[in-house]
Amino acid sequence: MQQAAEKLGLDYDIKAFPYAKIRDEGPKADVILLGPQIRYNLKHVEKDYPTMPVILMDMRLYAAMDGEAMVRQAQAAFGKIGNTTEGGIQMQQELTNVSCEIIAKVGTAKGLFVEAIETAAAGQLDQARALLSEGEQIFNQGHEAHGQLLTQFAAGAEVKVDLLLVHAECQMMSAEDFKVIAEEVIAIAEKRIHA
Repeated sequence: MQQAAEKLGLDYDIKAFPYAKIRDEGPKADVILLGPQIRYNLKHVEKDYPTMPVILMDMRLYAAMDGEAMVRQAQAAFGKIGNTTEGGIQMQQELTNVSCEIIAKVGTAKGLFVEAIETAAAGQLDQARALLSEGEQIFNQGHEAHGQLLTQFAAGAEVKVDLLLVHAECQMMSAEDFKVIAEEVIAIAEKRIHA
């Protein structure tokens, strides 16, 4: 995003930090951008920084690593310029892009599963089921991207395992675990209501 901002002639200082550093780095920012894989933290960040724009990056732009479109999304979200570029993103099937697609989609799904758990615990079962369903749909998109890699590997193509792919695999397994937990929490909450 920093390179994209410079290319657009914008004097922005864009830095990426792990979520664990938000208490140290958040107060120094003019705007906070959250990756889609930590969507479940959005409400907490908005609460902690009520006067600062907090933006959830579009998972398609994040997966495509489209820095210019992400800069435009951030600008649009806090009123600097018009609409984001959402259409026409050509997803290349390079390993890096597929890994980022998996991370963005299953990370977003994991965030929805966490929200479903919190919502079910609050007794809002219809909303919890809707969040679970939305998460499942997005998770399946990430799983399809993963399936493409498996198909290529089974056909004899060399799939180079790097840290990004390992991270994508970890995110996928973690999201699947949260899906199972969300299903169980919703089922338990339903039993309590009908007991």
